Parts: sequence; C-alpha cells; structure tokens
Amino acid sequence: MISADAPALFAKACEMFITELTYRAWFHTEENKRRTLQRSDISMAISRTDIFDFLVDVIPKEDLAQYNPQSVFLTPLTIGNANSDTSYRRYCIDARSCA
Repeated sequence: MISADAPALFAKACEMFITELTYRAWFHTEENKRRTLQRSDISMAISRTDIFDFLVDVIPKEDLAQYNPQSVFLTPLTIGNANSDTSYRRYCIDARSCA
C-alpha cells in the first residue's frame, strides 16, 4: 500500500531532478554559444556533476571523449530561503548564469 503523500513527494523529487539536470545542460549549451539543447549537453552535465554519477553508464563513450574537467568552475547558489525545507543548492558554472 502507498501512502497518499508518496506520489506527490515522488513527483516533486522528479521535478527537482529534471530541473537540475536541465540547468546544468543549459549552461553547457550557453558555453558553446548555442540556443538549442542537444544530447551532448545533457551528457556533459552528467559527466561534470558528481551527483549524477549513477547515470554515467548511460552516456555514450563518444560523448565522454569531449569532457575536460579542468574547464569547470562551479559557484554555489541557494535557491529559496536557506532555512526552509524547500530550499536546495544549485551550482552554476559562472556567476552570470546564476542570476
């Protein structure tokens, strides 16, 4: 049996996961001066971020060949009120993209 709160909790967790992955992929898109998100952007977001390590086996090897870990500088940013349960940390590639 599933509690009535469980589907709402899973939905919010999925929303936060997809939002975070999309933000990180979008930063890679902007680094390459493009306006269209591509598969390689998502692959780079996964390979650059430790919290997405569980997805590394899903990334094709040719997408990982482009990765240069020396080129990543992350800036922490807290979304929401830092003292509330709804806040979370996002890491931005540069301060301009966190605005």
